Amino acid sequence: QDIFPVIETINTDQNNENSVVNTSCGVAGSLQANEVIKIITNCDGVLDGKILCFNTLRHVYRTFKLMK
Repeated sequence: QDIFPVIETINTDQNNENSVVNTSCGVAGSLQANEVIKIITNCDGVLDGKILCFNTLRHVYRTFKLMK
């Protein structure tokens, strides 16, 4: 709103929530596509046996190892 204060929408709250959800899905999809490329090209650093969690609000990424 500070960058584009002139923009007017019918329901600002709903539009802001949808924007956050859409970008979060885009980030998750990009991360998944990147993992597939790493697996196909046999690169190091594949998240095999791990879970990557990301917080889009704070821009924090954490990796957790899975136990057998």
